[in-house]
Amino acid sequence: LDLSSDGKLKPAHIREYGHIEEGMNLFDVDIKKVRKDLESVSVVSRVEVHRKLPDTLVVRIVERIPIARLSQDDGSYHLAVDKEGYVMGPTSLSPGLPSILGVKDRGLRPGSRLTDANADDALAMLEMCDSAQLSRLVKIKSIDVGNPEYLDMRLMQGERVLLSRTDVETKLQRLASIIKTSAEKGQKIAAVDLTMDKNPPVQYR
Repeated sequence: LDLSSDGKLKPAHIREYGHIEEGMNLFDVDIKKVRKDLESVSVVSRVEVHRKLPDTLVVRIVERIPIARLSQDDGSYHLAVDKEGYVMGPTSLSPGLPSILGVKDRGLRPGSRLTDANADDALAMLEMCDSAQLSRLVKIKSIDVGNPEYLDMRLMQGERVLLSRTDVETKLQRLASIIKTSAEKGQKIAAVDLTMDKNPPVQYR
């Protein structure tokens, strides 16, 4: 067996989830079933399985990368979610992941996928914030997606930002500029309203 993953899954996990073991007859292995079994694991994004003659089964796994956490029930239980909206287990959570609040989906569990269209904008925005400039300046703590017109964000320093769901990347760049300019002037932002296309109002502490 030649088993590897680009994430946290170890060869022992791959053997268990794929129901494969050393010494199996290479030509008795049902490759489609092995692939399907591994794809059912919530952290797995893509799987490649093939035979390498004369005697090796090769498995390569690409894992999902969590970009946010979803609050469940009373907020004491969280699930991770990747950029495509696939839900992962609590073990995939990393310190500092932003929370997405107000998701309408119920009964989410590892392996399911978000269907709330309002949450898609939050996931897309978080992916945009991975760029070097934005990640340095726009540090998101939480995003409430409950309002269909805008995203209601809290940044790490407590700033509240209202962000309309159109032309998001341009408005994120504007937000980064506002944060940078305010820091240079020694001003602390309390709130920014980016639901307006021009001259967004900024409140300071």
